[in-house]
Amino acid sequence: MPETIIVTGAHGLIGSAVCRLFAKTYTVSTIGRRAPANMIADIADPATIERLDLTGAKCLIHCAGIVDEDFSNPARAFRQAIEGMAALVRRAKQDGVRRFVYISSAHVYGPFAGEIDENSRPNPLHDYAIAHFASEQILRRATTDEFIGCAIRPCAVFGIPADLDRFRRWALIPFGFPRAAVHDGVIGLASRGLQRRNFIGSDDIARAISLWLEQEQVARFTGINAVGQTSMTVLDFANMCAASAERITGRATRVTRPDGVDPAPDNFDYRTIDPRFVGHSSLPDFVDRMCALMHTPDRQFQ
Repeated sequence: MPETIIVTGAHGLIGSAVCRLFAKTYTVSTIGRRAPANMIADIADPATIERLDLTGAKCLIHCAGIVDEDFSNPARAFRQAIEGMAALVRRAKQDGVRRFVYISSAHVYGPFAGEIDENSRPNPLHDYAIAHFASEQILRRATTDEFIGCAIRPCAVFGIPADLDRFRRWALIPFGFPRAAVHDGVIGLASRGLQRRNFIGSDDIARAISLWLEQEQVARFTGINAVGQTSMTVLDFANMCAASAERITGRATRVTRPDGVDPAPDNFDYRTIDPRFVGHSSLPDFVDRMCALMHTPDRQFQ
C-alpha cells in the first residue's frame, strides 16, 4: 500500500504539478474548499481545519498559501497566512504527520538585489512578503525531531495551468505577457523592464520537494531556494514572448515601455547552495506552448 501525501491547493499551478509527480509513487489526498477535494476545509477558516483527520499521512504539502490577488481583502489574507497556517500545522502535528512543506516565496528576502541564497537574511517589506514569512515562522517554531518542516522559495514560477477557466494569476508576467502578445499584439511594460527575475517551472518545484522528502537526515527546518535554469530581465522576457507570438500568429508584436533613462544594470542573482535544487524546465519551450495555447480558438488543454 503506497504511503499517503496530502496536498492543499491541488488545482493551482504548483499544487497540480505536485499531484502529478507524487501520484506516481504515493496515494495523494487533497484538501480544498470544495469537491473534488478529498477533504473540505478553508485555510482562512481555522475551525474547518480543526475538523480534518490527517492521520496516516507521511507529509503535508501546503501549496495554497496566499497570492497577490488575496490582498484585495488584506484581513482575510493575513488570517489565512497566520491563523489558518497555525491551525493546519497544529492539525498535522497532532495527527502524526512527520513532514510539512510550505510553498513560500523569494520575496521573503526583501528587494531583489545582489546575490541571494539560503544563507541570505530574510527582510520581508511588503504585505505579501510579510505574510509568507509569517507562515514560514509559524511552521519553524512548531518543528521538532519528529515534525520536520521545509519552506520552498521560488522567484517567478511558470508552467501550464491545469484549468484556464479557474486560473487567476494573469497578473504574473509568465502568463500575462504571452496572453497580451497573442491577444493584443502589444506587451506594455510598467517600467523600463531592466529588473532581473529567475524563472522556475512548477514541475521543478515538485521535483525539489520530492528530493527533500527522500532525504532521511534533514534539519528540523529547511529553507530551499528553488532556482530555475533561466534568469533574465523583464524586458528580455517580454521580447521572448513577442518573438514567440509573432512566429505563432504571423502578426507583428510590439513591446512598449515608459520613456526614460535606463537605470544601472540590475545585479540580482538568485541562487541555491545545493545544486540539486536547480530546475531543468525550459522557459522558451513554455513561452511557445503558452502562446500557442492562447492562439487556440477554444483555449482548452488537451
